[in-house]
Amino acid sequence: MNDNLERAVEIAKELERRKTVNRLKHYEPYKYQIKFHNTVASQRLLMAGNRIGKSFCGAMEMAYHLTGKYPEWWQGRKFDKPIRAWAGGSSNETTRDICQKELVGQPDDPSAKGTGSIPLDDIGETTRKPGVPNAMNSLVIKHVSGGWSRLAFKAYEMGKEKWMGEAVDVVWLDEEPPGPIYSQALTRTADRGGMVFMTFTPENGMTETVAQFVNNLKPGQALQQAGWDDAPHMTKEVREQILSALPPHERKMREQGIPQLGSGLVFPVAEEEVVIDPIDIPQHWPRICGLDFGWNHPTAAVWIAWDRDSDIVYVYDTYAMRQEAVPMHASALKARGNWIPVIWPMDGRQADKGSGNHLQNNIEQKVQT
Repeated sequence: MNDNLERAVEIAKELERRKTVNRLKHYEPYKYQIKFHNTVASQRLLMAGNRIGKSFCGAMEMAYHLTGKYPEWWQGRKFDKPIRAWAGGSSNETTRDICQKELVGQPDDPSAKGTGSIPLDDIGETTRKPGVPNAMNSLVIKHVSGGWSRLAFKAYEMGKEKWMGEAVDVVWLDEEPPGPIYSQALTRTADRGGMVFMTFTPENGMTETVAQFVNNLKPGQALQQAGWDDAPHMTKEVREQILSALPPHERKMREQGIPQLGSGLVFPVAEEEVVIDPIDIPQHWPRICGLDFGWNHPTAAVWIAWDRDSDIVYVYDTYAMRQEAVPMHASALKARGNWIPVIWPMDGRQADKGSGNHLQNNIEQKVQT
């Protein structure tokens, strides 16, 4: 009897181990995850709240493409041969701690290899990333067709130059990328007819990327949004615990994946809807200049003109310069016309770092002379 019990325990442990090192086979996606996976588009964004499994969703999708082991319910894009792919995040450390962890397993635990979304038996040779402890630079993954897919880990902090050159089939961006990085990702997949998908919470507000997907979807783009209501594991107790520690203005963003108001773009509209070719500004149009003082952040100015007849305001010129004395800024203002009135906020009462006088007095003196 004891022998049978011990045998049963051993079998249970082995079954659990096999499940642990082959999470892809046992993946049971939530409804929002299925919808994201089954959306066919070359550019996709999963913009979601925190702690609902968006990075896990991204890792599972990447594992399907790398291995070719698509489930029966899969209706999304498929690759029938080995692929070349990139996975990236903001820094080398966050790429290691999120992308690598979700795909391969806990980075600082060698015994955890294969406990991510890529099955242990399918992981081939791996290479380390120099200078980043426990971080992988790349690995090869066995594809069902008999060949080997290749996955490289990249970071936005590496700069766009490190995202150039190679053509790839799939790029997974976990965390919102800077514009130049996103452009490079799109370029790298263009030649091979590939795809770019992103998974992030909109912590930077209504940025250009977020505004593009929210307000101005183009052909080939798709947006999937999800919040705590879409994740059954986010119980009432878990929600209350998290919300109690959050400032009120962050709660919608953390809970529902909704961009914060007051951050990101001032106007959440596509640039092409407000930008026009240069025009001649008639002399009779009223003009004004708005000025904001700065030192470590730029002193900046913007010039606008008002077409009274059409009631349209045109922003026609800008200026920005950091760590420069008042005469430099005054020269820039005069060059645009010293007859144009200039307005500034209350910080004009601060002292100029060069003369010690109020900034507004210095600006007035320099512009008028």
